[in-house]
Amino acid sequence: MKELTDDLPKSLLPINGRPIIEYALENLPDIISEIILIVGYKSEMIKDHLGDNYLGKPIKYIEQKELNGTAGALWAARDLVKDKFLVMYGDDFYSKKDLEKLVANDLGLLAIETKTPQNFGVIELDEQGNLIRIVERPKEPRGNLTNTGAYVLDKRIFKYSMEPISETEFGLPQTIVKMVADWPVKVVQAEFWQGHNSQEDLMASVK
Repeated sequence: MKELTDDLPKSLLPINGRPIIEYALENLPDIISEIILIVGYKSEMIKDHLGDNYLGKPIKYIEQKELNGTAGALWAARDLVKDKFLVMYGDDFYSKKDLEKLVANDLGLLAIETKTPQNFGVIELDEQGNLIRIVERPKEPRGNLTNTGAYVLDKRIFKYSMEPISETEFGLPQTIVKMVADWPVKVVQAEFWQGHNSQEDLMASVK
């Protein structure tokens, strides 16, 4: 992917002639009234392309000056988010139907079955369909239900400390797991999801 992102941030890479991020924004649930984008690499290109409004939804931008992981990105926006909010990657494909199912919950995580669970965070859930834990890239997966990186959360998440996953990064899924001792986090199964972490992933999205 590096050669493809020398000149463009990944979210602006074209698929069928349009930037990836446009597909993500178009599939937001109708209930979403405002967009907050956490930007970093070549952020001005994203701002110039999208402006301050997309399909009638105002956009605010936050610079993630310190690359400190997915939890760090969300924490950068903590003063702007409302009580309940949707978190998702701007360079992955999600279906609007799946996202609408997700935001119908108070707290939730969008998951999907995959043939290669060892490459992702594998979800373990209880009999009620609530999250127990997420095991990242297990050598021997106990299932094939994996994390897509989309969550519905509220400001309760900020009561917990960010969970470190390395010396410099904090993981959002690992931080969300801390909540399950106090609050049920529903696992919503998606019908469709496509991540974009390789040229093969990009080609899979071209139709």
